[in-house]
Amino acid sequence: MMKQIDAYPHTVVWYDDAQRFMKCERFCKAEEFIWDADYKDQMMRLVALVQEKQPLYILMDLRQFFYPVNPEQQQWINEKVIPPILATGVLKGAFVLPTDIIAALSIEQIYDTEAAASLPVRMFTNYQKALDWLGVQE
Repeated sequence: MMKQIDAYPHTVVWYDDAQRFMKCERFCKAEEFIWDADYKDQMMRLVALVQEKQPLYILMDLRQFFYPVNPEQQQWINEKVIPPILATGVLKGAFVLPTDIIAALSIEQIYDTEAAASLPVRMFTNYQKALDWLGVQE
């Protein structure tokens, strides 16, 4: 059963112990601005939760996240976020992309790199298809 384990600006994190499944819901309107330091703090908080819980499956629900991740943030994620998450033994990661094309492309670009190549990650526009691919249930 999914239980909320954390909530902070623009983010709610859920976890299911039995399935070792973590879901992170991120939301941000296009007109809202996230300061770079705040964005990085939020991402590192997520890394800490992944390190603590060690999920096998992670779902990033970004359907309401209309914030384009800039190239500097993309590079920082590849250097500071992906390696410690990979080190926990995650088997699969699924992203449900926002409908905003620029925000969606900025997320896809993060995972179209060598740093992310060793983690099976897929991008989806359909939430249920992402759950099915991960092999988990809510």
